[in-house]
Amino acid sequence: PGLARTALETGGGYSEVRPRDDLGAAFAAVVTELHSQYLIGFTPPKRDGKKHDIQVRVSQGGLEPRARKSYIAPK
Repeated sequence: PGLARTALETGGGYSEVRPRDDLGAAFAAVVTELHSQYLIGFTPPKRDGKKHDIQVRVSQGGLEPRARKSYIAPK
């Protein structure tokens, strides 16, 4: 639960592969995801050293963004 929660909170992904599972299928899923992702960046408008919430939305149906929930602005 700790790694999965951290991945969710930071916009990352988490997969658990048990010894009996097929690693090939797990790697294929990761490759598929990497080929269909976008990276979005921005410059924080405030340099105040405070925590700010962020939200990423998409207008196209069938897509689900995965992003961190907040960031700490530089000073």
